[in-house]
Amino acid sequence: MDKLFAEGNIECVEKLLKPARRVLKVGMPVKHDAFEQRVELWNKIRMNYDSYLDEECDTFLKDLDQHFCSLFDGALLVLAASFRENGEFFGAANIFSDKEVKLFRNIERYNLFEILSADDIRKKLIQKDDKVLELLRDYYVSMDSWVDGQLEDPSLRLTLRYYLKKKWDGYKEKLNLAVSSSVVELDWLKSLIGSWEHETENRVEQVEEKVRMPVAEKTLAEGKGTRYVKLDEVKQYELNFIGRLEYRLGNKVTFSSRTYKVEELREIKQVDTSRFAGVSGLSAQDLKSLPENRSLVGFLTEKKLLGKKQRYNLKALFSARVEKYAEVGFDTDPLELKDLNACLVDSRDEAKEKGERVLLCLASPTGFEASVGKYISSENFHRNFLSKYLSVCLLDLETGKQLYNPHDEVAKEFAKLCELETETEKNEKLKISVRKTIEDSFLLNDFVVLEDIVKSFGNFLFLKSLFYDYADEKSLKIQFVKDVGLVMMQENS
Repeated sequence: MDKLFAEGNIECVEKLLKPARRVLKVGMPVKHDAFEQRVELWNKIRMNYDSYLDEECDTFLKDLDQHFCSLFDGALLVLAASFRENGEFFGAANIFSDKEVKLFRNIERYNLFEILSADDIRKKLIQKDDKVLELLRDYYVSMDSWVDGQLEDPSLRLTLRYYLKKKWDGYKEKLNLAVSSSVVELDWLKSLIGSWEHETENRVEQVEEKVRMPVAEKTLAEGKGTRYVKLDEVKQYELNFIGRLEYRLGNKVTFSSRTYKVEELREIKQVDTSRFAGVSGLSAQDLKSLPENRSLVGFLTEKKLLGKKQRYNLKALFSARVEKYAEVGFDTDPLELKDLNACLVDSRDEAKEKGERVLLCLASPTGFEASVGKYISSENFHRNFLSKYLSVCLLDLETGKQLYNPHDEVAKEFAKLCELETETEKNEKLKISVRKTIEDSFLLNDFVVLEDIVKSFGNFLFLKSLFYDYADEKSLKIQFVKDVGLVMMQENS
């Protein structure tokens, strides 16, 4: 009977936990300690953890045992995050997944609440403290629901979920208490939270719309991929890719600070879709929507009078699984490494044979698997694709994201040519973002400082013009304040 309720040796456990508690107390600033010192801490914690698991301190009831294990694992996670943050290789730290480290790092952003009480947070809200308001916005818009979702993920080790949930719940409790006691008397805070909640609702609606599909299609796609591009959409992606790139190239381009003539540019259809005419259920209209994996090929020849001219062989390829669209009318799978390899081999061999460097842009409507990024633009530089015959830019047409080796200077410059947004469209997007930032700032203060906008977006001259335009449109005044700069404010301020 005594054994059933017996507890282990607490003093023994506390002794084993001493290096772990030290790491947890310091948190991410431990990254500033010497690499060798952190490795030594890791080994001590790991050795002590093993001693605990070997019941050196006897056994404990389940809840207490889980608590102790979570402290050991939590300290190791902090050290693992410090190695990754500093770009240091320490193989043992790979016991933690990227997802586990990311969850910890995002929660760690709220560690300000470790030292602040709910009343301290309330005072900072009254003072409109920028840091606290930024954390509060993230909390309402996405962070709270995102953390809850991550903590339910069974792929994360249970001890870490226990440790991080306890940490997060402590932050939430203080934050919610501070907000509930402040929002009644602070109308501006109530309005601000309302706008954030509206933003959250819009985001949820967008996600729901993105994943919504007919039941039959969902059944076919279940478990097969992470994207969903329909037959009518894929054709638009293809035509838009070819059309925009052709428009951007024009007759000449600036590339690596040199001017090149665009020569012999032509469009090629890689797939004859007429062979799918007999496919059951595929109408004549559907047949026209099938992608043909069109490509743009040509040459970029340097414009100069004397000396040898630099010449590049340009290949821009649209790559979709045509058979998949013909068979089921959609695709859910990103391109795999084997799909990329086929293009790389063909393009490199062609370049080597002709003695001309190839610039390859491979565009996918369903994006690329994570494994592709590991061999194109990963943090393990030695893996990234590099060749004197071939420079590569991969383009995800749905997200607009690009993948290329950032240390291949030619690929880095070429990626700029592969951007689908025009300069006019980029400026318009920037205008919308700046206007939203100004409007959000006026919810917090009676003024907006130009320098704050510039810190967020850069491009001083362009933003200065937007600043004046917004003031004119809203009948606001702009005043120069010494040591502050240009400030926009209400006329009666």
